[in-house]
Amino acid sequence: MNEQIEDERGLMTKEDFKKMLFTAFGRIPNEKKEQVYSMIIPLVQVCDMNVSIPQLSAFIDFYNYAPLMMTSIKHKN
Repeated sequence: MNEQIEDERGLMTKEDFKKMLFTAFGRIPNEKKEQVYSMIIPLVQVCDMNVSIPQLSAFIDFYNYAPLMMTSIKHKN
C-alpha cells in the first residue's frame, strides 16, 4: 500500500497532499497553485497534520458533477 496513506484510514499528510496537488497543476504559476490549495485544504483537512482522502474524493466528485447539476436545474425552470 502507498506509504503516504496512514494505517489504511484514508489519510494523507498535508505536505504530501500539497506536493501531489502542485505536481498535478504542472506549469501553472505558484501563486495560482497556492490560491487553489488554500481553497481546498479547509474542505479536506481532518486535523492539523492530515488530509482525508475520502473527503477529497467527495469534493472532486462534486466539483466534476456540479456543472451538470446546475445545468439540469436551470433547464427545469
